Amino acid sequence: MIKDAAPEAEETIGYGIPLYKLGGKHLVGFGASRHHLSLYVTNSAALREYARELAAFDLAGTKTTIRFTVGNPLPDGLVRKIVEMRTRELNDAR
Repeated sequence: MIKDAAPEAEETIGYGIPLYKLGGKHLVGFGASRHHLSLYVTNSAALREYARELAAFDLAGTKTTIRFTVGNPLPDGLVRKIVEMRTRELNDAR
């Protein structure tokens, strides 16, 4: 889903998790633990932009991490919007 939203992104590992980079900068990452899954957005602007849609999810007390579960997954459309927003941010910064 991430690769579909940002086809030019490079898949890599960083900080011990799968990450996608664009132009050498972190786009988004993801991870799994025993009790939840996480999407690491690496910039808090996206979380502020989509705060209403993220209200049902645990923001882990951070400004850049969204925690969710298999029983309450992030909607595909929301993931796409977040990745597309991050892509625009990184492209604008170039």
